Amino acid sequence: MQISDSYLQTELNSKVSEIKDREKKYRRGKKQLPLSGKEVIIVDDGSATGATMISAAREVWNNQPSRLILAIPVVPLDTLLKLEKEADSVIALETPSVFFSVSQFYEKFPQLTDTEVEYLLKNRRLLNDPARRQG
Repeated sequence: MQISDSYLQTELNSKVSEIKDREKKYRRGKKQLPLSGKEVIIVDDGSATGATMISAAREVWNNQPSRLILAIPVVPLDTLLKLEKEADSVIALETPSVFFSVSQFYEKFPQLTDTEVEYLLKNRRLLNDPARRQG
């Protein structure tokens, strides 16, 4: 593909900067939870290639949890086999033989904006309040 090293480095730096900016916005000054010695469950809405889950799993392993579980509602079998090498356990509800994208398994699959994510994180206690769900 003849992509220069300088181009790749520029793109890498840009993505790392974007990740750091989002982490700062999402954390709102809160420190990372200590994962050492804890059981950690990573949940995703689905995984086509496994790349995101593998990256997340490896980052979690750097923090020395006692156990790591990946939970995914839908994943192709070949990806499931890759993910099983990255965690103590993988829970997958479906492994369809025809898999083009995660979105094909959802009626609605909108991408969340940063604003929506920030709102959900800020209001997660309200969203999880059992009294609120009854009304």
